[in-house]
Amino acid sequence: LAASMASGLRVEAVLEKYPPVETVQVYPVDPEPEPAIYWTDVGADKIQRADRDGLNSNVQDVVTGLTTPDGLALDLANRKMYWTDWGADKIQRADMDGLNSNVQDVVTGLTTPSSIALGTR
Repeated sequence: LAASMASGLRVEAVLEKYPPVETVQVYPVDPEPEPAIYWTDVGADKIQRADRDGLNSNVQDVVTGLTTPDGLALDLANRKMYWTDWGADKIQRADMDGLNSNVQDVVTGLTTPSSIALGTR
């Protein structure tokens, strides 16, 4: 994984030692309790996270056993993550810490959902 500034002027390796993955979608950064970056790994059918600064290359599986996870959105206030799974045609959620493996279906019966965003009221 690599990180770059919004201007695109600088790219730096974040997780060089991690084995290559087939397809990765990287998503928002979690500022608490330790800054982390989250991503979906379509090839391995899971959601993972690691420290955003790359100092600790410990990659953690947060949710495994998915079909084809794609879009990911973080609800920082409630410590939940929501994702689309276009292989299962649904939107699901789970706790961001990965300790509670209770994956919940939020919306089912979709047709290849991909991107997702959370709105505020």
